[in-house]
Amino acid sequence: MRIRKYKTVDNCECVKLITDSLGKSCGRLSKEHLSARIGSKPEDYSFCRWLVAVENKKIIGICGVYRTNSTPQGFWGIDWFAVDKKYRKKGVGKTLLLAITKGIKGKIFVWATKRAMKFYAKAGFKFLEPESDYLMVR
Repeated sequence: MRIRKYKTVDNCECVKLITDSLGKSCGRLSKEHLSARIGSKPEDYSFCRWLVAVENKKIIGICGVYRTNSTPQGFWGIDWFAVDKKYRKKGVGKTLLLAITKGIKGKIFVWATKRAMKFYAKAGFKFLEPESDYLMVR
């Protein structure tokens, strides 16, 4: 497996991966986001980038990080994180998360799905407040 930067040509494969992992509504939204953000910087985003995990020329995972103009100072968000079901629990997600957060100074937050909470907890994320269902920070 190798990790590389996301490219525009990856869009269809990544949207399918996100749809399979997170559902159809996330798949539609990810298609808009990935298409709009790659190669340009939307006004409300001060920073965004994605990495993909590739094995045998197939994308098996995607993970991004972003900052918006409304993100509190010193905070970074995890964006569109998905791993192919066949490759889960094999270190792909951990490798992507380490690669995408390397060199980031400050707090990292994620809106975790219920299924992903254990993964993020193992990676050092904690609930921001006891009342917050899925918002986790590291």
